[in-house]
Amino acid sequence: MKVIKEITGPLRENCYLVVSEAGTAVIVDPGDDGPMLIEKIKGLGLTLKAILVTHTHYDHIGAVDMLRAEFNVPSYVPKGELEMIQDKISNLSGIYAGRKISAEADIAVEDKERLDFGDGLVFETLLVPGHSPYSICYYMKDCGCVFTGDTLFRQGVGRVDLYEGPKTDLLNNIKERLLILPEETVVYAGHGLNSTIGMEKSNNPYLSEEGFWLL
Repeated sequence: MKVIKEITGPLRENCYLVVSEAGTAVIVDPGDDGPMLIEKIKGLGLTLKAILVTHTHYDHIGAVDMLRAEFNVPSYVPKGELEMIQDKISNLSGIYAGRKISAEADIAVEDKERLDFGDGLVFETLLVPGHSPYSICYYMKDCGCVFTGDTLFRQGVGRVDLYEGPKTDLLNNIKERLLILPEETVVYAGHGLNSTIGMEKSNNPYLSEEGFWLL
C-alpha cells in the first residue's frame, strides 16, 4: 500500500491518494485543484474507487464533484454534515473563500463502519467531533495509518473557535478515539507534516494535562 500526498488550494490542504498494489485507489479530502488531481490519477494509471471526506469545511471538498464526474465514483461524507457540505456559511466558503464551494454527498458514513473497496483498501470510521460537528477519521488497521483531517495534527489539534454543533470536547475525543490506536500508527493530517500516534502522545502540547489552556 502506498500513500501519496498532494497539497491543494490556498490553505495548503493535504489530499491523499491511497493506492493498492493492484493499482486501485481511494482519495481522501480532495480539497482543491481538481484538474491536477485528475491528471495525477490518470498519469499513474490508477482506478479510483471512492472519495472519502473527513469533514465538510470548504478547503477539504473543493474538488469532490469534479472527481465524482470524471471517474464516476461515490463520495463518502459524515452523516451529520450532509447539509453542511452544501451550505456556504456552515462550510465556511462564503466567509473565507468569498464564493460558494459545495459538493454532493453520495453515501453517508457514521461511527464504527467498515468500508472495504477491495485490494486491501479497508477503512474503519472513527467519529471525532470538535473541529467540525461530525468529523470522521479513517483508520486503516492493516496499513497502520489514520487520516485525521483537521482533528489531529503534528504537535497540534484542530481549531474549535469555528465549531457549531452539539456540545463536545475535541481534546477528550482525540484521547478516547485516536490516542488508543497503536503508537506506530502513522497520522496523515489535513494540513502540515505526518506524525505518529506515539509522537503525538509524547510531544503534542495540546494533549498534555495542561493542554486545555492552549485552546
